Amino acid sequence: MSTIKIVVWDKVGNVMWGVRPWDEWSLRSQADMLRENPAGRPLAPSFAELFQDYPVDLRPVATVEELEAEIGDADFLVVHKNNVPPAVLQKGTRLRLIQHLGWDARGIPLATAAAMGVPVAATPLVNYLAVAEHSWALILTLLKRMPAQRAYMDSREYLTRGWGHLPGVPMVRDLTLGLLGFGEIARPMARIAHAFGMRCLYWDIERFPQLEPDHHVEYVPWEEIFRQSDVLSVHLALNEKTERIVGRREFGLMKNSAFLINTARGKLVDP
Repeated sequence: MSTIKIVVWDKVGNVMWGVRPWDEWSLRSQADMLRENPAGRPLAPSFAELFQDYPVDLRPVATVEELEAEIGDADFLVVHKNNVPPAVLQKGTRLRLIQHLGWDARGIPLATAAAMGVPVAATPLVNYLAVAEHSWALILTLLKRMPAQRAYMDSREYLTRGWGHLPGVPMVRDLTLGLLGFGEIARPMARIAHAFGMRCLYWDIERFPQLEPDHHVEYVPWEEIFRQSDVLSVHLALNEKTERIVGRREFGLMKNSAFLINTARGKLVDP
């Protein structure tokens, strides 16, 4: 059996983290895993343990120059948060698959891969619920004025002012949520909004009429989502068309009382 060569280009380090031997994990990481699952040690085999019966050559690279030096005889390429130059990818004449860690194939020159006949895979639905939950945590913290509520309780002012809620704390069900983008993160956002009884709007470069009834959302034009939303949550991918897509003009359309939540990419909003 011939050796299978896997080249990994991952500036974040998540790929190699998952294949390091247990002894190379930090003591804190070991403790975290064992605290969550005392029997978890066998669930973290190293790459060598996983593929001990197979002739696999794993080659991590850190720069585009190192990638160019290794890709020529590689069978598989794993990429995470790096941009592969088309000219470098073309040198991977033996590639059977390009795996991108993330919900899309950003950083991979898809036209070049298609011309080479090399399939490109992604890992959709990774962390999407965590981002949606975090977005809702931010929304509720702002709408319910949680820091002020905490200060009110700590000061014990309620003993003299009564138990009534602080002024300016609305009922969520009376508000409208706007979603910029309607991908895998925005869709659970819409389902949660429906559970609160909110009206939910969305805008995307593509409309999804088949999803609107089940997610209880309405599609509105670009300007209207800024005008009508009490909370506007950004869930767009960052590319040359969306960079700085939200700017002074869009903020001028929003209600004075509205909030904007951006758990996508900072460069989507023009500072």
